[in-house]
Amino acid sequence: MSRSLPSRVVGTLLGVLLILNTAVITADKGPAVPGAQMRRSGRDGLVVLRHDDTYFPFHVPAPERGQVSVQTANIDVNWNPASCLYSTTPWPANAQSAFSYAVSIWETLLDASQTVVIDACWTPDLAPDELGAAGPTFIYHDPSLPFAETWYPAALANEFYGADLSPREAEVLAHFNSGISWYLGTDGSPGASQVDFATVVLHEVCHGLGFGGSMTVDGGLGSWGWDWSPYPAVYDRFTENAASQPLLDFENGSTALGTQLTSQDIFFSGAQANAANGGTPPELYAPSSWQQGSSYSHLDESFNGTPNALMTYSLANAESVHYPGPVALGMLEDMGWTAADPAPTVTSITPGSAMNTGTVHVTNLAGTNLLPGASVLLTKSGETPIPGDSVVVVPPNQITCDLDLSGAATGLWNVKVTNPDAQWGELANGFVIMDETWTKTFLPLVLRNHP
Repeated sequence: MSRSLPSRVVGTLLGVLLILNTAVITADKGPAVPGAQMRRSGRDGLVVLRHDDTYFPFHVPAPERGQVSVQTANIDVNWNPASCLYSTTPWPANAQSAFSYAVSIWETLLDASQTVVIDACWTPDLAPDELGAAGPTFIYHDPSLPFAETWYPAALANEFYGADLSPREAEVLAHFNSGISWYLGTDGSPGASQVDFATVVLHEVCHGLGFGGSMTVDGGLGSWGWDWSPYPAVYDRFTENAASQPLLDFENGSTALGTQLTSQDIFFSGAQANAANGGTPPELYAPSSWQQGSSYSHLDESFNGTPNALMTYSLANAESVHYPGPVALGMLEDMGWTAADPAPTVTSITPGSAMNTGTVHVTNLAGTNLLPGASVLLTKSGETPIPGDSVVVVPPNQITCDLDLSGAATGLWNVKVTNPDAQWGELANGFVIMDETWTKTFLPLVLRNHP
């Protein structure tokens, strides 16, 4: 399949102070953390997913297909806010539902302490082959971050600081083409001439989280840092050529860098990404003619038709990918995101008479140094607690139990794991018994209605 698209721009921010000779714009509201410098992204800050108008009936399911999943991040959505860069039309209710479904997948894949807010725009103004366009609303740099003189997307910067740097602003800005023949279901079954909307949302949210760099080619000259800043994006810190030379080692604004970026042979090399790709750096999309917004900020076409297909640069009709894939998740981890602990695995379900009823067999509740005799309890405000039956502990951090969800209300339930109160610990001079109960309450389980 072919793929292509347009991309980022950092536009003018009204009401800001331009600090001369620094190429940095700091909003008048100011970041919440002193020393952090920020800049608003505009149209060139958006990475676009392009429509491949061919028939490719390929499906990757969501990581959680059962009735129980663990929410380890929180993502909120603003529908058609004032920050939209294009005109908007009202969101269809089923498009909002599919969007929320895609967001719920991301909420189980990242372990994040700070809420990520997405400004979501439903617009007729994208080009006919542009499915969506997204990027971070702001970028930040600060010498205290892991890479100095490096731009970080707003959501990731918030995680490093443990605080919302711009509490009045969203972290991600995403636009979606209202004129596409969308499939707005969530079962991954688009028709032969339909585009799966949930897949597009998953893709664009990933760009908003930082999947994309600042490099570009213009007139044969390759450069990074956009045209207003000498600093690269954190993504750029991991890119290299086939000889393992970092692209940042090439002169900024040079023909040599331009040649590399159009060599059809560039890679993202990070420990987690490489491990997810069988021990080798995953290849990036680098066609011989630079395609703004497509080149460099997507995985290579060789990932099409695999579990890592989501972050290639276009999407075909009937194609649905409801999982970012281990390579994209590894790339996010290399840039600084923390992946969630393994979600509960539903190994068997005995259905009841209605949705979300029956007995569910759950494994991989993440914990620490679990001992035989540990217990599991689901709690929800206003609801009767649900104990785990037939609890089996597999040290150090796995529990298998049965949960009788007959009549359980949908929504968020806290998972509480308690170790026995007689814990043995080994010291250099022998053993000591600790008379205390070890308790850990995990982020909530989400009981959802599924067909």
